[in-house]
Amino acid sequence: MFYFKQNGEKIEKYRITFNKKEVKKLQDEIIDHCSIIKHVNFESDYIPKILDNYIPKMCDKRFLRNLKYTRIGQKEYFEETRDIYSIEYDRYIPSYLVEIIERILNGDSTAIEEMLHYQVPNSTSIEEKINLVNSEMISIPPSDIAQKKQKLEELENLLKHQAIFAEISSYYEQLISLFKFEYVASILTSELERVKSFLAITDITPDNSHVDEMEKILKKYNKSD
Repeated sequence: MFYFKQNGEKIEKYRITFNKKEVKKLQDEIIDHCSIIKHVNFESDYIPKILDNYIPKMCDKRFLRNLKYTRIGQKEYFEETRDIYSIEYDRYIPSYLVEIIERILNGDSTAIEEMLHYQVPNSTSIEEKINLVNSEMISIPPSDIAQKKQKLEELENLLKHQAIFAEISSYYEQLISLFKFEYVASILTSELERVKSFLAITDITPDNSHVDEMEKILKKYNKSD
């Protein structure tokens, strides 16, 4: 895999190496420890349809945990009687960093740029929100139980996010350390127009949004491995 970096008037080419097993292991840890977990519970009369079709299409199995169902009764449907089940599971909503890693593991070199410029969530903003919710709770009358319950749930979610942000920051540093960048060559930005004209390609520009086209050219004409 290659990465192209704009450096002044040059575009530099780097060969990227990493251990896929180590990156995949770290991705799994990020899913386990840095996901927002949403508990889902609903009723259905058709277990095979739910388990074989609906849930797998809706969610990657890595993000669906603790799936279980319990028969709770029966229901009449015209001339047919069906069993009714309570179905529940935990849905893991991962950090966007997980998607970036997935793309890299699948060979998408454009995801390297996103990884390097990934904005680690700022815990300071969460702390400000927590302080705001705490002050709002103080002003709620004791008799307004519904409002207090709503603020408590909001506070609980914020505290979860705060813990997750701290974890992501640590995992991000580990992720970057797993990638090695080896300088290969460079080309002047001004030369891109000549390359574009020579190869009759119209969409090459000196930025990473066209890294696939640049990589294809360099592989073909510079005999990259």
